[in-house]
Amino acid sequence: MELAMKIFKRGETWAFKKTHEGKPVWVSLRTKNKQDAETKKAQFQVTLKNNGWEAAKAELRGKRILKKGESPTIEDMERIYREFIGQSVKKVAESTIRHNIGCLRRLLTACKARDIGSFDPSKLKWTEANTSNQSSQVRAAQSMFKKSALIYWAAQGIHLKNPFGSIEKHTVKQGGYIPLGQECRERIWNESKNLLPRQRMIVILALGAGLRRGEIQAARVSWLVNDRDKSTLTVQSGYGFKPKSGIHRSILISKERAAELLELRKTCLANPSDPFLIPDGPKSKKVKSQMANTRLGCQFKILLPWLFERGVKEVKGIHGLRREAGSVVASNYSMLHAQKFLGHASIVTTEKYYAGLTKSHTIDMETLIFAQESDPFAPLAKKLGISVEELKVLVANKAAVTDGNVAVSEKI
Repeated sequence: MELAMKIFKRGETWAFKKTHEGKPVWVSLRTKNKQDAETKKAQFQVTLKNNGWEAAKAELRGKRILKKGESPTIEDMERIYREFIGQSVKKVAESTIRHNIGCLRRLLTACKARDIGSFDPSKLKWTEANTSNQSSQVRAAQSMFKKSALIYWAAQGIHLKNPFGSIEKHTVKQGGYIPLGQECRERIWNESKNLLPRQRMIVILALGAGLRRGEIQAARVSWLVNDRDKSTLTVQSGYGFKPKSGIHRSILISKERAAELLELRKTCLANPSDPFLIPDGPKSKKVKSQMANTRLGCQFKILLPWLFERGVKEVKGIHGLRREAGSVVASNYSMLHAQKFLGHASIVTTEKYYAGLTKSHTIDMETLIFAQESDPFAPLAKKLGISVEELKVLVANKAAVTDGNVAVSEKI
């Protein structure tokens, strides 16, 4: 029998022979103590039967192995999730992996669950204030339990179910964006000149160019291109960054504003080799939050109360400036212009926030029809309320029909 197999001393540690894939293999038990070696060999046999060869070998190396029917903790989930990502063809960014695991941890904590098995979705408290944030956490955590991941784990003897499958979808009704107004925009723009250089640059890029927070963090000096008569800021992929929509876009800015950005960058004492448009500043010990750990995080955190005092009431104050920029473009140009300016993948997203801001035009079909007529009498005939034929007869007879104070015959 397998459990009755003898162990042998190989060097300083104990080992035993085991047939794997038709070949005899020496399995080191990694201990000098014979009694511990016997215990480890027995445990190896159990794990091998339930979880397979690799799991049994990993357990001998001191790695925690999920036993059959055992519910994984958050640490177990992080380990097996990273293993699944590691063998996937489609690579996932490290920041996304950490975000998904972090969201799962927060949801388990909110339900006071020690492991996945004890997680009860009904214990999640949904309020008007937290619905948006908690819904995004559920989506991120749920992505860890997609079908391909469950199949991969099942092949290793880890049988899991999606714990979020029974969660009722909670959505936030997104109303149209209500602009701050011209006076508020001007106040923010003018008073931001008194801010520190990095903070002023953030306001310029958010309110003046409609950039997202992540785009501001990733903005490179190379994005800014000065031509003879214009300057453009091109949001593009590179250096481990990809725009949210995956769309590259060029934003026209004034040469004066481009020059100001470069001058402000100089005052930040940026390293010449630093590729970022806004160089990162010193970390503040007073600002303690997850945001503060990211690049420019301290600057964003400091700006929030400043923006709140000036009318930007959104929790994501920097994104509020971006929406304000989008509202100005939508109200003065068109929905299509706003979509291109903001870099939305679909115009549906643009319409969700700015549809009520575009100017409504009254369409006069007769004007459009007559405008395509080649007869020069058509527009005036319509204005006088007579047919083209009648107008031609009047003109031919030099009748005293007038358009205001100008005789028709003279006008023609």
